[in-house]
Amino acid sequence: MATAVDGGLTQWSRDTGREDLGAGAGSTWSRRYFDPDLPREFRNLGFAQRPAGIALAMWTLVPAYGWLPSRDVLDVVVVLLIVASLVPLATAVKRLYRPPRKAKPAWLLEEEAKRAP
Repeated sequence: MATAVDGGLTQWSRDTGREDLGAGAGSTWSRRYFDPDLPREFRNLGFAQRPAGIALAMWTLVPAYGWLPSRDVLDVVVVLLIVASLVPLATAVKRLYRPPRKAKPAWLLEEEAKRAP
């Protein structure tokens, strides 16, 4: 289902002749994903961005707790926050090497099926 934003980008890319900007089999991202000369980590970077962003967002909260006056309970909260941030971080690292099938869009799964030997 295309949203107004997606439709606007698609229309803009058609009007300007930059049809490779969107998603799909002919996009720049797709060409990089299927390029065998690029390292696997670089090709799968798009799948790791969300969990890595969540981990980084959790880490930005840690210094904020240092400004609060009562530190007894907050020390435990900070430790739990850091430990909890390891889950999305591990997910991001795992997705760099082998992204799950559910994280891939339908067009990418179809294109992988076409290109499979």
